[in-house]
Amino acid sequence: MKPVLMDASSAILLFKARRLSDILARYRVLLPASVLAELTVSGRPGERRFGGLVRTGCAQILAPPDEESAPPVVLRRLGAGERDCIRAFLDGHGDFILMDDGKGAGYCRRVGIPYVNALLVPRLLEPRCPSPRRVLADMQRIYRLGRYAPWVLSHATRLTPRDLHRFLP
Repeated sequence: MKPVLMDASSAILLFKARRLSDILARYRVLLPASVLAELTVSGRPGERRFGGLVRTGCAQILAPPDEESAPPVVLRRLGAGERDCIRAFLDGHGDFILMDDGKGAGYCRRVGIPYVNALLVPRLLEPRCPSPRRVLADMQRIYRLGRYAPWVLSHATRLTPRDLHRFLP
């Protein structure tokens, strides 16, 4: 299975949209320890489910980055989970990042790190879906659950299968 790094925002959106199990079944999900800490805060949506990911082996938890190697200044502006996803990718973990943090996504775009957001998960999981309406409905549900600018949904629906090929399971 293709390894993907995932941030907390994406995991929570996929949990709320009832697509988390699908991504866990089709990808080898890598979570930096800081992301797991964000996901398992008491009282947060999906706290038990995310805690169970480790016990059941559904996701691989990556050790925190070496504290001696300070992240570049630009990465210090990101949340710990997004920063650690990017650092893990740069250290050779994962084929791409699943990230729904705007600042983190902007950094990935600027430096050429391959990433997608949760809006694209329905398209990745069902690239040859016989019912494009169902895929679009799933994307719209994730859009309503998230905090996306309208252009993000528009862009996500315009991407071609060729644009998404490298992210397919």
